[in-house]
Amino acid sequence: MFFEEEEEEIIFEDFEEVEEVDNNEGEDEETMEIKEIVPEVVSLQYFCLQTISDNLERFNAALTTTEDINFQRHLHYIRRVHTSFFLNNKLREDKGVLKKKYWNILLNEHMKELHLSKIEFKDWDDFIKKLDEVGHGIEKIHFDLGIAVEFEKAVVFVKKVLLKLQNIKMLHLYAYCDDTILESLPSSCAELEELSVIHSSITEKGLMSLCQKKNNGDEIHSLNLRVIDLSGITDINDGVSYLLKNMPSLELVVYSDLFFVLYGMYKHDVHKASEDKYNLTSFSIPFNLTRNYYPFLHDVLFILSKCCPHIKTLSVPIHIKSHLESISNLPELEDFSAFDISPTSDLDLNWFLEQKGRTLKQLKIQNFEVCAAILVESCPNLEGLTLQHPCFQLLDPNISFKQLRNLHKMCIKTISFNDNLMLQSIIKILNCSPKLEKLKFYNTEFSRDDEFTTKFTKFCENSSLHHLEFISCDHEISLLQTILLTCSSLKTLVLENCFEIDYNDVEDLYKMSKSLKKKVEIKWKDDRSDFTSIDSYDDMFEYNSEYDFLYEFDDDQYESVDYYDLYDLDYDSDDV
Repeated sequence: MFFEEEEEEIIFEDFEEVEEVDNNEGEDEETMEIKEIVPEVVSLQYFCLQTISDNLERFNAALTTTEDINFQRHLHYIRRVHTSFFLNNKLREDKGVLKKKYWNILLNEHMKELHLSKIEFKDWDDFIKKLDEVGHGIEKIHFDLGIAVEFEKAVVFVKKVLLKLQNIKMLHLYAYCDDTILESLPSSCAELEELSVIHSSITEKGLMSLCQKKNNGDEIHSLNLRVIDLSGITDINDGVSYLLKNMPSLELVVYSDLFFVLYGMYKHDVHKASEDKYNLTSFSIPFNLTRNYYPFLHDVLFILSKCCPHIKTLSVPIHIKSHLESISNLPELEDFSAFDISPTSDLDLNWFLEQKGRTLKQLKIQNFEVCAAILVESCPNLEGLTLQHPCFQLLDPNISFKQLRNLHKMCIKTISFNDNLMLQSIIKILNCSPKLEKLKFYNTEFSRDDEFTTKFTKFCENSSLHHLEFISCDHEISLLQTILLTCSSLKTLVLENCFEIDYNDVEDLYKMSKSLKKKVEIKWKDDRSDFTSIDSYDDMFEYNSEYDFLYEFDDDQYESVDYYDLYDLDYDSDDV
């Protein structure tokens, strides 16, 4: 029954192919009849939920008017389990605004996360009153107000809302924050773990107030944040330094000058860093450092290796070998992003991989000289790999590669397969990755000769590839046709701004995909064309590019900072 007292997951039924008897056995593939694709019958649960959603205003009113005990129980159930379904429906219908007439049923104590961009400005006062009923259940809130409102009015609104959120754990204030709000947080939001105040006007005084212990002799609260995002804020180095020293719970500090803060704390004696310990698990240094900062880089990495033993995620430029030596002393390093900024861009990475590779789960390298065999041998636990413009060393043709059994995603960027050594090395890595599901090529030049096509086709035939993407690549339509025919596991093919591919080519690929037993979803975008497409003619001109691929080295990937913020690097093909 629909209203059983156990939580259920909304299931959206996929389209599946209906098998038909092939009466033309033995005919060529070109003459075989295309199997019909029909949608499954919509589930009864989905039908019931949609019916309720279409009449939600009546159910909203029934919450306060019905005296039927069983109906009250059913209303309680759908609020507890299915609020997100109804909320998403109404937001789509009302252009992202949550109408007040639905508040009783949708704004309830079971709602854990809320974006305030959904609340209209004219309803702010009533919303604050509503929080008296439901504020205790909210754990995450976003002040993405999205309207032109005076800063002073926004700050007053923020303060009133925060007083109602006793159990808030994640608070994204964006720019709607000043020192007075920070000063109030330890008492009003004592359970807070994550705070974002990007592009705000806070000062060092406000930051320090987050971890003050006493005020005029009276004990006051102190926050125990795990994450604080200070993107887009400058000139608060002393405040950040104070946080590091007085808030040991901090694991991630997103601040563009964090590396300089750390240097400033120990610049007079870097060896004193070993006397202090911080619980930071992630650390980034801008890849675009000017030469004036190169001397600091050596000391910062040395300091980091001494006082931050729990670093798991690290993104840094590398200028000389001693930088890698310092990094090799980080015992818990799992996710390593490195950009070779040496004069010749050919630092040897092999010895580092031999020392640290076994603990690495994510590896992203730009430039560097590396041997494919050593990379595979030394990094057996890799789950993600990005190679941007690597310089591969010669391979022994007799060497046997081990298997990268945990590698699920890979990005290959800014290379040319016309380079035979590059071709051989990449193919070797692909062939020893039996569980690879997501593969992305970016700014890659593909060889036109038969050797590449043959080797890549063989990889496709034996692979578990589900998602394949080509961005700004130079390849022919014939390569894509071969991939569609040979890669039986492929589910999604994404093409964006590929030089040799036009609308007619994509239409041909779609027709080929439709004729296959397992239809491949094809997504296409080209800035040169007025049209984009997705995998059916009905949706052909509705595709928008919204990729969120891990392992990007592009400055424009991050809106709030001009460096690579690893906290936001979360590859998930389901977002594509």
